[in-house]
Amino acid sequence: MKKKLIISIIVCMIFLTNNVYLDEVIISDWAKETIEKADEENLIPDFFNNYKLEIKRYEYALLALNLLDKFDIDIEIKNSDPFVDIKNHKYAKEIVRLYNSGVINGVGNNKFEPNRLIKREEVATLIYRLIHLINSETKLEKQYSNAYNHKPISKWAIPYVDFCFKNKIINGVGESNGLVDIAPKNFTTIQESVALIYRVFADRKLLNLKEYEDIISGDNKIDKVKLASLGDNIGHDNLDEIIEISKNRVIREVNGQNITIEYSDKSLLSLNSYDDIYNINLNIINVKNDDIFNDLYEIVDLYNPLLTPYIKKYKEELLKNNEFSLVDEIVLDSLINIYKNDETNVFIINIYK
Repeated sequence: MKKKLIISIIVCMIFLTNNVYLDEVIISDWAKETIEKADEENLIPDFFNNYKLEIKRYEYALLALNLLDKFDIDIEIKNSDPFVDIKNHKYAKEIVRLYNSGVINGVGNNKFEPNRLIKREEVATLIYRLIHLINSETKLEKQYSNAYNHKPISKWAIPYVDFCFKNKIINGVGESNGLVDIAPKNFTTIQESVALIYRVFADRKLLNLKEYEDIISGDNKIDKVKLASLGDNIGHDNLDEIIEISKNRVIREVNGQNITIEYSDKSLLSLNSYDDIYNINLNIINVKNDDIFNDLYEIVDLYNPLLTPYIKKYKEELLKNNEFSLVDEIVLDSLINIYKNDETNVFIINIYK
């Protein structure tokens, strides 16, 4: 994928990443933490509000696509008009994409019934297909667990429910006669669906993807799932290098799009990745802080080492004048803008690859 690297150096301004809080939506207490994590990873459609409602088929399609898109799963559209009842639907394009992925089918008579609710045993089937699409080595087992009650489950759904139960994706809703009750005929709520999708997203071993361990940095515990998500975004080799670079610093924050490193003088270096744009922000308290600039050079070298000498030149100018001069020029097919506003010195480099 072609990348545009944007490097922003902002002097004497503290950069804070806005956290998303779900204070004004309806969620059960047990689901709040998981839904917040899923929201941070952009797995949840923007319009979800009452998570206690039962999920509709089109809503599940959007959730599933968000998961597939996190892992850049290509979907070839072989049938662009599979259903007669979604032609004017707001999310017809997304429904068609998921159908062509093989994750979801119609209900017969060329219909999808986008507003139809989904039973728990149906969700188990959809979850397995999602996982298999990400990790083709995933297999169903013929030997089923005896820990849950099989009888209420439709025969066709047992292998999928069994897979999800064994992998701790689907839990029971209680026990009866010593057996876990899966409640397969119950309709699935939005919060249950989000929880299932996030459990799949977080299970790197199940998906056969690179795994991380939690990192303790200063007083901060950096979550392994967030590290893995960021690695998927910026490249795992690059993330490994950045973690090594920051081992004598404090990693202040990590999410799927950002890592922020803090220095002894409270200066911050933040690497962000959005779609096809890389963005590096330096928030410098002390312009003579060599550590932050040396780390910057190493990180830039990961993406475009030819740019590093030019950054060093402008850094020397900063030390000489204690502020950036106005610059607007092309360097190595890259646009460099340097300017000073009322409060900060700003250094922006756009690199088109």
